[in-house]
Amino acid sequence: MKLRFSIKLFITLFIWSSTVICIAKEVQIDKTEVTVNEYKDCVSDGACSASNLSTSEWGPSDQCNWGKFSKRNHPINCINYFEADKFCKWKNKRLPTNEEWSQLSAGYEYKKFPWGDTQPKNQLCWNKADTSGTCEVASYENGQSASGHFDLAGNVWEWTATKTCNTCNQMVTKGGAWGGNWSTSVIEKFSPSFDGADHPETRGSYLGFRCASGEREINQNDISLNKQRLVLPIDFVVILNSSGNGNPLWNSNWIERLLNKSSSLLHGDIQFTIGKLEFINDDVAFNSLQQRYILNEILEKKAVFGKVTVAISHPQAKDSAGLAHQESFDRGFRGKLVIRSRKNNGSAEDLYESSAIFLHELGHTLGFSHGGSSDKMPYITDGWWDIPEARSKLGKLAQWAEINRNNLNDSLINQFSCKTGSPVPDTNQMFDPPTDAENILECVSRCNADINCVAVAQPTSSKSRCFMYSQGAQIIKKQGWSNVNTCWRK
Repeated sequence: MKLRFSIKLFITLFIWSSTVICIAKEVQIDKTEVTVNEYKDCVSDGACSASNLSTSEWGPSDQCNWGKFSKRNHPINCINYFEADKFCKWKNKRLPTNEEWSQLSAGYEYKKFPWGDTQPKNQLCWNKADTSGTCEVASYENGQSASGHFDLAGNVWEWTATKTCNTCNQMVTKGGAWGGNWSTSVIEKFSPSFDGADHPETRGSYLGFRCASGEREINQNDISLNKQRLVLPIDFVVILNSSGNGNPLWNSNWIERLLNKSSSLLHGDIQFTIGKLEFINDDVAFNSLQQRYILNEILEKKAVFGKVTVAISHPQAKDSAGLAHQESFDRGFRGKLVIRSRKNNGSAEDLYESSAIFLHELGHTLGFSHGGSSDKMPYITDGWWDIPEARSKLGKLAQWAEINRNNLNDSLINQFSCKTGSPVPDTNQMFDPPTDAENILECVSRCNADINCVAVAQPTSSKSRCFMYSQGAQIIKKQGWSNVNTCWRK
C-alpha cells in the first residue's frame, strides 16, 4: 500500500514539476506593437534615447511618429534594432525570435493571413501610396489573430531577435508595413512565413516592434538561422573629371553602405560585396552627361565576364537614373550597369533610392521588364527584390558567377547555363538579350542554326533583342508579356 502511494506521489510530483518547467518556458508576446506613448515613458525614465527618431532611410521621413501628439497611440517607428532591444529590456522583456513571432496563435501557420484565409480588405493598416502613414495600434479588429494579437500584418514591419543567417548582419523583420511604392507583392508579406530583413542600425518609418517575455529557446531548425548566404561581388568604376572631382559621394564607405542596403532590400538572400573599386579621370565620359557613352566605351573595356560591373556617371546625367546591358554567350556573362545618385546628398533617402536604382538596373540584366509581372517571368523591374521567385533568379546568378570566378569544372557550370549562355542560368532557357536583330525573322534564322533552339521571341518595341529558348522552356508570350512576338522553330 505504501509502495503504491509512493509511486503515485512520485508520478504526481513529476507531472507537477514538468508543468512548472513548461510554464517557466512559456513565451508571451505582446498583443500590440509598442506605441509612441510607451516609448516616451522609457525616454522619460532615461533608459531610452529620442535621438534621430525623426530620421528614416526606409519609408518617408515625414511619417516618423515621434514628437507628434496625434500619433501618440501609433506604433513607435523610425527606430533601429538596438533601440528596440533596449526598450524591451527596460520592460524586463526581449524581442521575439522569428520562430516565436511566426507561431503567435494556434493554427496560425496553416492560415494565409493572421485573420484566416480571406483576402485582405479591411483587416489591416496599409496604403501603398505612402501618404497616410501608420494607424493607431489595435484599430483593425477584423485583422486580429485567433490568439488576440493585433497588427500582425500591416502598420509597421517588426524587428525580431533572429539573424537572417548565422554569419549575416541583417535581422529578420516580420509583418509587412503600411506603405511602400517599390513593393509589388504586398499580399505575400501578410503571410506568417514571409521574412523581411534589415541591418540593425537601419531606421525606417516602416519599422517598429513588439516585445516578448519568457525564456528564449533557440531552435536550430529555424530556417532563418540556417539560411544559406549567397555572396555576389560587384565591381565599381567611379567616373570623375580630369581634376579628380565630380563624384565625391561615391567613396568606398558610401558604396559599401549602398550594397548593404541593397542586400537588406533583398531580405538578406544575397550579400553584395565590393569586388574591384576603380576611379577614372575622364572629362569626356564625365562631362558628356551621357550614360550610354560610359556603358559602351568605358564598361566595354572594364567589365569582366562572370561579374557585374557598375559605373557611376555624372550626377546630372541626361539619360536616366541608370542604364543596364548584359552579354551572355558560350557560358559567359557580364552585367554592365551605369547608375547615378539623383539626390547626391548622402541622406538616408538618397541611400534608399540609390539602392533601389541599383537593384532596378540589375533586374534588367536578369531579364526583368518595366512591363513585367509581379507573379511570373518576366518580373517587373521595380520591386522585384520583394518577390522570392525573382530573388531566386539572382541567387542562381550568384552561384553561377562563383563557379566561373573559381574556374570550377564544366559539369558544375552546365548545371546552370545553356550552350549560348544565360544571365539567369536556366537549363531550359537560352536567354541572350540584347543582341542585334532587325526583326523576328532574323531571330528565327539564328534559332534554325542552333540545334538546341526550339523557339524565339522578340519584343515589338525594340529591334535589338532576340530571345532564344530550348526544349521545355516556357515562352514569354504565354506568360503575359504583351509586347512580344513569339515564333516556334519549324
